[in-house]
Amino acid sequence: AAAFVEIRDSWADHPGAADNLIKSVRAIYAWAMERGMMKHNPAAGISAINRNPKGGAEAWTAADLKQFREHHPAGTTAHLWLTLQAFTACRIGDALWLGRDQEITINSQMWLKWQPRKKGSAPVIIPMLPPLQRATRAAVVVGPTYLLSEAGKPFTSVEALRVRVQRWCSAAGLPGKSSHGVRKAVA
Repeated sequence: AAAFVEIRDSWADHPGAADNLIKSVRAIYAWAMERGMMKHNPAAGISAINRNPKGGAEAWTAADLKQFREHHPAGTTAHLWLTLQAFTACRIGDALWLGRDQEITINSQMWLKWQPRKKGSAPVIIPMLPPLQRATRAAVVVGPTYLLSEAGKPFTSVEALRVRVQRWCSAAGLPGKSSHGVRKAVA
């Protein structure tokens, strides 16, 4: 047990990964105990390192949104990202591929319609409110997705977009903020 605690603590910079490691070890030992291969689960009493009482990402405040927009004005990809997140509350994995192909018109109003990539998610259809319409139309370079890299191409992975978001947030003086924090703020 002491060795597992030491490993968990060495991953303190990545608390979610540390917690998942201990959960996996617990599960392996539980499997072995159920089959009579072990008599004791040394990981059974190890607590989670992720002790954030709120759980996960920190929700953005109105002041955070204002600060970000002041640093990243309309027409920038960063501004478009934040507007897309704030007006759709989509997961970063969906923000990665959303674009004009998901736009539909109902009674002369533009809507976004998509099937989220997360398994078991219900289809989404929401009106494109004016700030989102303006942000999507302010881009100088237009591609198959709303969010394009500096090279004018869609981001190749969720992680690539996540890293870019972290850089935009840090540049705006908001280190540690995330897409999921925008989702929490919208909720």
